[in-house]
Amino acid sequence: VDIYPTAEELPENLLRIYLYFPRPMAATEGRQHVALHDRNGAPVNGAFLATNQELWSPDRSRLTLLLDPGRVKTGLAAHELMGRALVPGEHYTLVVSGSARDLQGCPLGGDTIHSFSVTAADVEVPAPATWTLTHPRAGSLDALRIDLKSTHDHLSLAYRLRIVDGRSEVVPGAIALGPEEASWYFTPRDPWRDAAYDLVVDERLEDLAGN
Repeated sequence: VDIYPTAEELPENLLRIYLYFPRPMAATEGRQHVALHDRNGAPVNGAFLATNQELWSPDRSRLTLLLDPGRVKTGLAAHELMGRALVPGEHYTLVVSGSARDLQGCPLGGDTIHSFSVTAADVEVPAPATWTLTHPRAGSLDALRIDLKSTHDHLSLAYRLRIVDGRSEVVPGAIALGPEEASWYFTPRDPWRDAAYDLVVDERLEDLAGN
């Protein structure tokens, strides 16, 4: 199972965790097979939002886990009563059980473990003005590289950034993400022309805390 975000340091107001399974999973094989433990191995109860329907992708290969927004967002009753599930300075381990079964009833076969530490809450919105762009050469298929200066939500990076040409048409190509989702790469389908291009940033672009 691939787990996002991949960073080893995550903010205490982390909003989502994504699980990518190697094959389509059964409808009842989601959240109950996921556990969050503190540094002592004790379960962290109530960390994830309990919903009637789990947040699966249409092909049932991606499960989105929401950290309870009532605990994450300040000013809400759950936050005032219980506080955030993640505590700055603490270390946690997310375990996806290998007993989870796919659509054919076959178990995954092995646990997946992702450990991370927690930093202070992130309240800053993404700041494109601070990004560093490494420009490709005209006539090449070199990737455009953008250093984002911080970790962003990987799905948001896939959908909220686009390259357009001088006619405001989207340039076709492939997107890749760097380590810890802190850099963005775009490789065009066709060689870059000796012309001007624009990077279009959708205002809905989010970081790990949903800013």
